[in-house]
Amino acid sequence: MDVSASGFYEKKGSNYLPTESTIGPWSAEAQHGGPPSALITAAMDAHNPRENTRLARIALEILRPIPLGLTEIDVHVERHGKKIELLAAEMKVNGHLVMIGRAWRIRVDKDQGPGIGLESVAPPSRFQARPITESEIYFPYGRSMEWSFDSGSFDEVGPAVAWARPKIPLVSGEVTSSIARLMLMIDSANGISSVLPFGTWTFVPVDLVVSLYGVPQTEWIGMAAETIIGRDGIGQTKTTIFDESSSIGSSLHTLFVEPIRTT
Repeated sequence: MDVSASGFYEKKGSNYLPTESTIGPWSAEAQHGGPPSALITAAMDAHNPRENTRLARIALEILRPIPLGLTEIDVHVERHGKKIELLAAEMKVNGHLVMIGRAWRIRVDKDQGPGIGLESVAPPSRFQARPITESEIYFPYGRSMEWSFDSGSFDEVGPAVAWARPKIPLVSGEVTSSIARLMLMIDSANGISSVLPFGTWTFVPVDLVVSLYGVPQTEWIGMAAETIIGRDGIGQTKTTIFDESSSIGSSLHTLFVEPIRTT
């Protein structure tokens, strides 16, 4: 990744301005969920950091479509603790609240856990995956990421397994952390595993919950995603997350689903 390249956001004082690369598939006026999810997570991760701790669970509530505009993030510690603490954050765009987040930060040590069950979800080989070209993706966020599919694709319905990494930094001129790279990607789980066609259905996430028992150790991060749609307009996307050596956690989306009405 070229850190000097224009990122998903430009820094403006203590706030941020989204670039065109944040635009998602639903509207040219709205951001894809990945960049703001990564930005608010990175802000929580950087708030009063302590050695030998990391974010173990991130829960984000998406309150409305996130427009392009001046973005500010406020973070505070909601529950203090030497071993476990809870961070809270709010994201506002043009002064309007668009996302709230909570993250558990937990003390870690390389010999603190026995490492049981990690081999039960073995990642597929990234080198056998099919790369996706920019011509196959029609929205700016998608073209700002590099993609390879082990199964499924953007234009196929059903479960999918994909690898991804950002081509540009989250914030121009800054190094993107591994947790931010993961969050840039994981909001796409709903899109890659869609079970309804984009042109005739709306299926948008209202939240994102990520639980991690490991951290990405490789540049490419993978996800195996499956979407289930209930009969009353609520759906769910369940995802296993992995790097090139092992699984590292899971995520869950709750979806609002309805047909697109043309009249």
